[in-house]
Amino acid sequence: MEMKNFNTWETINALWSFAEITCILDYQTEGLKTIMQYPDGFKFDLIVWDFNVGHCLFPLIEKFGRPPVIAVNPFINQPNILRNIWQSFIPFMAHPHTDHMTLWQKLKSNFFSVVTEITRIIHYIPRQTELAESYFGKVNLTIQEVETNVSLMLANYNPVFNYVEALPPNIIPVGGLHIQSKPLPVDLKNVLDDSKFGVILFSLGSNVQSKELGEEKIQAIIKCFSRINQTVIWKFENNNLTNLPKNIHIRRWVPQNDILGHPNTVLFITHGGLLSSHEIIYNGVPVIGIPFFLDQFQNVENFIAKGIGEKVEFNEITENILCNTIQKVLHDK
Repeated sequence: MEMKNFNTWETINALWSFAEITCILDYQTEGLKTIMQYPDGFKFDLIVWDFNVGHCLFPLIEKFGRPPVIAVNPFINQPNILRNIWQSFIPFMAHPHTDHMTLWQKLKSNFFSVVTEITRIIHYIPRQTELAESYFGKVNLTIQEVETNVSLMLANYNPVFNYVEALPPNIIPVGGLHIQSKPLPVDLKNVLDDSKFGVILFSLGSNVQSKELGEEKIQAIIKCFSRINQTVIWKFENNNLTNLPKNIHIRRWVPQNDILGHPNTVLFITHGGLLSSHEIIYNGVPVIGIPFFLDQFQNVENFIAKGIGEKVEFNEITENILCNTIQKVLHDK
């Protein structure tokens, strides 16, 4: 897999491709197979529906008697969801801008919002309908009908971090709702407690994996970490790294929010996903963002604008650039 930054056109295409892959995988799950075996006439009182990439499952709403639907949106608010009248001061979801945009940036933002909606109407919705009918058979309900009859939406949006938007009363901001502090595993707690110079957490989330960064980038990161005094906890998805410096601790999975909440955590190196962004704000940890896709660019720009972090482009990662940025974030008051 080639790791790179996506431009806007690639991001729009990748968004629809991701949704299609997600649907194909959903159709293979045991959970869906079990639900499909429910008897005819079975009804739910309520259906919670993924409004972002779950459209190919919309026939389930008709199958179970068209109960009220609550939509959930786990990513930054998309133009088709909230911005029937696009607000010019809010950048397009994949653009690396803040709300202080030039006229040209505003024009580009509105242009790509329109492009996204057009491609959604002429490509995404027909393809999702085709996938749905290939699995469920012919249905009378349409995606557009479901969207216009959603009773309530829970949006992963928080005006403390995201831009202030005018929301209708049936869209409820729940950004940060996922944050629940838990005790750390003993091994990680010992690492954090015993760190004399503080701990740096390096995690790129679930969709971007450190093992796919490429050997050159991985070695540059390791060399940088070997030069600093801080302990590093690195979410790395295999055990192939050898001869690591003593200050680097590899874990396939990490309780991210609980590590960020530890008083010895001094820096978070992240891809800049929205869930991670809310955890950063909640725990007050300085950040270095390495964005790859969609809203990550905008989230990292928000870190910079709020004075809580810096950005390193993936294509520009070298030992010196990463180390210099770490020192700047840790010591620049």
